[in-house]
Amino acid sequence: MAPMMANKSLGLSVIIPAYNCERQISRVIDRCMQVAYLHNITQLVVIDNRSTDNTLSEAKAALHKHKNLLRKNNISAQILLNDENYSLGGSHKVGFRYCIENHAENAIVLHGDDQADPNDFNDLFATGIPSDVDAILGSRFMRGSKLSGYSLFRQGGNAVFNFLLRLFGFGNLRDMGSGLNFYRLDRLPTEAWANAADNLTFNLYFLLSMSLAKAKLRFVPISWREEDQKSNVKLFSQSLELLKVILLARCIGTRMTSRNYGRKAQISDYTFKKMN
Repeated sequence: MAPMMANKSLGLSVIIPAYNCERQISRVIDRCMQVAYLHNITQLVVIDNRSTDNTLSEAKAALHKHKNLLRKNNISAQILLNDENYSLGGSHKVGFRYCIENHAENAIVLHGDDQADPNDFNDLFATGIPSDVDAILGSRFMRGSKLSGYSLFRQGGNAVFNFLLRLFGFGNLRDMGSGLNFYRLDRLPTEAWANAADNLTFNLYFLLSMSLAKAKLRFVPISWREEDQKSNVKLFSQSLELLKVILLARCIGTRMTSRNYGRKAQISDYTFKKMN
């Protein structure tokens, strides 16, 4: 299938979910302003999930610093403050709905903690996003990936879970959820993300739902670093939760999302305020 270049007419959004990222959010926005595909981006959306530090003010300052470059490239920049803490999955849902309502067909999700680098997608946009691919997902564990500050213990744990995904027949999935991913929002079934868990297992629910829906997924190696970030992951409890999600998906298939499994709180509307 011939590659398709993303361009302004296709509505490429960059969604940046952030929680207590005051030390990293300005670096993340700086990196976004340096990507080779900047001319493809139509909107940049920072989603502050009720941070208790200065993430909000740091994001405002960073966008103000780049206001001329944003204007030059005709990029709409917006900060959204969630009305409640919806966790990582809930922030994804806020971002996806906002971008779809603003006519975005494609989105890059880049976590606000500066562990992933959006420049790792430069080559994808230089050669063109294949038109038959529904999502391109960053992998920290493929040949060509670069890890810095990521313990061997956690690398081994991820290798075990990636093996389990293959063992249970989910295909050659290469990462359960990194902080840099590209999605064709107009192709993926809404329930795959709208009914997924709101907590840190959101990415795995979303990934397995896409796999069960036979979405065409492609994994690419990315760089990943842990320097001054604070992890929200509790390794033992999170590992048990991930195992439950994999077993649930294998047992009940597509009903996993249609019945809202994994959502402990049924939120009818993920509301937010525009802050700039």
